[in-house]
Amino acid sequence: MGSQPHLQSLREFQRATSGGVFRGRDELEPLDYSLSQLEEYGATMSSADRLQMLHFALKAGRDWLASKQTKLANNATALVRKREAAIKTLLDQMGDQYRMESFRANKGRGRLDQTQGMELKGLAGNYIFEATAQPKGVAHPSASNVLHYAEQQGMAVRHKEGYIAARDAYLADDNRGGATEQLYYNRAARMRYLLLMKKGKLWTDPTTLADLNGAYAMDEYGNLFAQETPDGDRAFNHSSFCRGKQVACAGIIHVVAGEIASINNMSGHYKPGANQLANALRILLANGLDLAQTAVMCALGPGTTADRKHCGVHLKPEDCLQAPTPFMKVVFAKGSTFLASPSGNGLPIVDPKTFKSSADAKAAENTPHIEFNHVA
Repeated sequence: MGSQPHLQSLREFQRATSGGVFRGRDELEPLDYSLSQLEEYGATMSSADRLQMLHFALKAGRDWLASKQTKLANNATALVRKREAAIKTLLDQMGDQYRMESFRANKGRGRLDQTQGMELKGLAGNYIFEATAQPKGVAHPSASNVLHYAEQQGMAVRHKEGYIAARDAYLADDNRGGATEQLYYNRAARMRYLLLMKKGKLWTDPTTLADLNGAYAMDEYGNLFAQETPDGDRAFNHSSFCRGKQVACAGIIHVVAGEIASINNMSGHYKPGANQLANALRILLANGLDLAQTAVMCALGPGTTADRKHCGVHLKPEDCLQAPTPFMKVVFAKGSTFLASPSGNGLPIVDPKTFKSSADAKAAENTPHIEFNHVA
């Protein structure tokens, strides 16, 4: 896939849906019409008109599939099954085109830091080398794997040269474990994971509400990308979405029927702070999403030694000190409460060790509070 999503021509679609004659083609006329209009006038259409035409085609395709559902489940002819496959392919392409148009519209409004004064976040610490220590166009491993390997081998990574030495040693070690290539999406591939903000909800295309639980990254223009962790031979991280470029925020998001059930700032690659998470929520609110019932979890930074008595995992502070994962101050609140005070000022500290039952834990979860815990 290149840098621009592909959309097949009318002739290609007609060939893919033909049974040798144009039998029963009247029910495909809306799709034929949409392709013909986009092919002939797409370059001169306004962005709004292209989006409207793509929306019309997506609805027509979904309607065709719905009308054939019973037939496809029972005695569908070879021609109907052929058309089903062709229409599904076209819908994927139309969805990519729609998301690209939405992406361009957001990009046209300018970068968030320049137009809205929102602080962007680049890759944190030594993760920056993932994007800067590699020639363009050359496959490279995830910084997560390289840095973990360097720690195991006792290799110092304090500068770019040290990272390159650790990376090359990692790639040369047949016993290293882990993927040798980081997944970085080009623009066209990235569009498949853009979530549309429409009618107060998140959509994967204008006819399909989003349902997912996985990583997200909001780019420098306010575009929200998210997906479940993909399978494959390449490592997937938050840096995969935007190729290691700056983001407004990144973390984990849970979307149910288009509504955000929960969101956090848990990204090791970017390590966004409370301000970045709050800014991402403000962008979502500005696009009409209701975050009143959205559970927000925000890691603020390291807890103090004195805070370790509140650790939710270890009974003793000395055990807490030996834990390999960072000990963090974490805010739990609903969207509006979090935005009123992203720093958690005034919220009570809850000690998870005091929970007597799952009901206690559920009650604490629904009450704004601060916990101290280990966060990977």
